[in-house]
Amino acid sequence: MSSTCLYCGSSLRSTKALQAHISQREFCRNKEEAAFHEPESDIDPPLDSVSSPEPGWEDQNMKNYQPMFSSRHSTPAATVEEIEDDPTSDYFEAIRQKQTEKALPPWTPFQSEKEWELARWLMSSGISQQRIDEFANSKCFHNSRSLLRLIDSLECGPAFKCTPFRIEGDLKDMNGELRTEVLELWHRDPVEIIKELMGNSEFRGHQKYTPVQHYTDTDMKNREYSEMWTCDWWWNTQKQLPTEYGTIAPVIIASDQTQLSTFSGDKKAWPILEPLQHAGRHGVKMICADGFERLVYAFLAAYMADYPEQCLICCCKENSCPRCTIKPNERGQLIYSLPRSPALTLVALSAEARGEKPEEFRSQNLRPINPFWEDLPHCNIFECITPDLLHQLQKGVFGDHVAKWAQSAMGDEKLAEKEMDNRFRTMSLILTSDISPKVYPGLIAGAVDNGVVQAVRALEDFMFYAHFEVHTDHSLAAMDTAWSTFHDRKDVFLELGLRTHFNISKLHNVSHYLESIRSRGTNDNFNTEFSERLHIDLSKNGYRASNKRNFQPQMTNEEEMTIDKEDDDVGDVEDDSGSDQEPAAIFKSHVAHAKQAPIPRTSVHEIENKFGCGEWFIWYLEEYLKAQLLPTNTLKDPTKLYFPVWKKIVLTLPAVPEAESEKITDTVYATAATSASITHRGVQSSSPAKTSTVVIRTGQLDIAKGPLSHLQIARVKLLFKLPHQISLSSPLLAFVDWFKPLNKYHDSLGMYQLSYATRQHVQHSGIVLASAITQTCHLIPEFGRTTDSIPWDSTNVLDKCSKFFVNPYLRHRDFLLFQNVPVERPQKKKRRR
Repeated sequence: MSSTCLYCGSSLRSTKALQAHISQREFCRNKEEAAFHEPESDIDPPLDSVSSPEPGWEDQNMKNYQPMFSSRHSTPAATVEEIEDDPTSDYFEAIRQKQTEKALPPWTPFQSEKEWELARWLMSSGISQQRIDEFANSKCFHNSRSLLRLIDSLECGPAFKCTPFRIEGDLKDMNGELRTEVLELWHRDPVEIIKELMGNSEFRGHQKYTPVQHYTDTDMKNREYSEMWTCDWWWNTQKQLPTEYGTIAPVIIASDQTQLSTFSGDKKAWPILEPLQHAGRHGVKMICADGFERLVYAFLAAYMADYPEQCLICCCKENSCPRCTIKPNERGQLIYSLPRSPALTLVALSAEARGEKPEEFRSQNLRPINPFWEDLPHCNIFECITPDLLHQLQKGVFGDHVAKWAQSAMGDEKLAEKEMDNRFRTMSLILTSDISPKVYPGLIAGAVDNGVVQAVRALEDFMFYAHFEVHTDHSLAAMDTAWSTFHDRKDVFLELGLRTHFNISKLHNVSHYLESIRSRGTNDNFNTEFSERLHIDLSKNGYRASNKRNFQPQMTNEEEMTIDKEDDDVGDVEDDSGSDQEPAAIFKSHVAHAKQAPIPRTSVHEIENKFGCGEWFIWYLEEYLKAQLLPTNTLKDPTKLYFPVWKKIVLTLPAVPEAESEKITDTVYATAATSASITHRGVQSSSPAKTSTVVIRTGQLDIAKGPLSHLQIARVKLLFKLPHQISLSSPLLAFVDWFKPLNKYHDSLGMYQLSYATRQHVQHSGIVLASAITQTCHLIPEFGRTTDSIPWDSTNVLDKCSKFFVNPYLRHRDFLLFQNVPVERPQKKKRRR
């Protein structure tokens, strides 16, 4: 299909040729650029772009940014040039077009699709070249070298380059000269990498080219923070671009010293950063995944590293803060210190290098380092340092410090360790989560000073807020309150003689989390767990797959490793969700169960005894049938009734913005205990009953009374359907033991207290629709001073313990439901005189 140039009338054979013609012919290119900048141009901008701000726009009460119904507000985006849809504009489509022109199949250079899949598996499995040789000798490839040759012939992105450089050490040789060594620096052009990422069709619809401000209310008083494009840094930096036609590509760097060899400690790799000055100052035209060409400015926006590397990057000593100028002996206090200044730091470093010994160099605890970030435009390296949830908070402040202090508060070290082990063992099982129970406040309650419990609870609250994937001004205020409360309560560890000071670097670094979230986005975007995972996938696996000799070229040439997710075999399931869902998203769970009942014929006697439903089962069943206007005459002789029984149901819980970005599954169990037996497969061990504690919706949500209105906790004893004699079409039902309503709240622990509900001193139970179950929950038994006389363990705690706490720290959605919500507390009635 031919295309005609609008400016000179030339006829071209394709859109691609037309684009090349305009870009290469000066007359047509000038006309194109003039049309590009013309206000009355007929080129339509993207839907998410608006006009550029006028000087002083921020002082005009945001007149240019009227709120939409969604309360989402956009800054002026870069004007973009629309490119006609063309397969060659897509990197992968371009590769496929080349293959098509040569009549080659898509799995070229491999002989077949199966050979391609085999090669992909071999390269992603992490096995060594020796193992590949053993396999290749009897299969498709002659040896690992022939396989790698095919892999290297595939189309790939920006290539690695090797730059040798000589360094001088501090040891002398036999001639008295300082020894030198030639090292290899393997690197890629970061601008080319950004181009590839910006144009990758896999990211179409997921890229943002302009910053926005989101609000949860029409008054624009509760701002929302999530990805970087919703936060202050991008919003402020966009206004500093030299042209209104530019957009920003925030660069996130993650560096870590990576140990490659398990046995030899001298082989290490350090990711490096090449200069981005040109792309940051002048911008680079890039074709983006949505088909538009933009002038892209690449700025270093965030740097992910562990604490020693943060200090190295920021040119400060390790007893300092990489972000601010707080004194080392004041890090344990909740005080504000001036942030570090790139300009002042560079002046002090330069003066120190000249031998002037400036006071600022010592007062700011600097060390003589030539900073790589000196010439990067719009780069405040100190603000780029992002929170490290893994090392700073989870393993650091909590794991290495506060958790150990709390356990020491119990007394003798060995007795305290034994007591904690007993509490974990006697706590109810977590059946639906592989997350270790984060329930320290509930575990240590009763065994330590109440001030210790309050300090630990405040830190737990802060940790859960810090993991939110979406924050608002309100949640950040609550997060700040939790951190202030921890500092108010932490002196109890001094009073107990467990600490003499709190001048701990990690304890202070956490105080910068709020400003980082407002500036760069929520902490989940910068967790060093991601980069550490990549070290395994891209560096260590690549090294292990090499021949361990001259491994750098092999690591850079071989295709990047990927991880395949195994598909879960869920079998045939039946949807039993019901249609009367609540409007609040957190309650819209989807219920699924096996189509065929695992136990198709279960007698009433087995239900009452084996499943522990008790002698009142038929009475509750009759009450349910009456409420549903179903006949009850068949219950006169219950010995003739057999019920289909299920062992579990699977709930698909909706994504909660603050907690999870995707839906998660939650399994509800209701199984009977089994005795040990001898079968044709050998001895089958006994197993205890598995019964889940769940949250059940008992009525319509009342927003005025909070999210806990008409929610009640229960223990599921049986999952069943009605026999055909009663109903030909029965929904899945659940027989449950009720707990008392969520009215009693323990202020120090920040947890709801529960006990079983009774009527006339008998357990109050009931039958409900399985679709009324919104999620599982976890209960912590109420411990005393010690566990020495506790008569239960994790398998029978729900039967033998009478008082519990609802655990708000199991998952983030539990924290939101049971902790991070305003609850209308019932007022005690005053007696009349």
